[in-house]
Amino acid sequence: MPESFTTTFNPLNCLLPTSLSNLSKSLQVFDVNTCKIRGSIRVEIGSLNNVIALDFYGNELSGSIPRTIRRLKNIQYVDFGENKLQGPIPHELCGLKRLYGLSLAANELMDICPQ
Repeated sequence: MPESFTTTFNPLNCLLPTSLSNLSKSLQVFDVNTCKIRGSIRVEIGSLNNVIALDFYGNELSGSIPRTIRRLKNIQYVDFGENKLQGPIPHELCGLKRLYGLSLAANELMDICPQ
């Protein structure tokens, strides 16, 4: 089973599918950097149990970051920069113990994680 899905800089021009949860349980890297993906980040993102890196930089994602992100216990790197995300930054991001890299730049997010 593939451990990495990378399709950076491809003009997919699509919505993030609800079938995201059907991706391989061995998937560790999901990289769709600059692919013109629009719509919201699906709650199904929380089902990617073994993922260590998510890169959604430079797309057209809108809405909020789903709280189901708390289920990503192995996640080390998340990039949601340069999208159209809005609302509060979920406090669940602060509880991800292995997270060492996080980019939320150039969105319309508010609030910060507690100390």
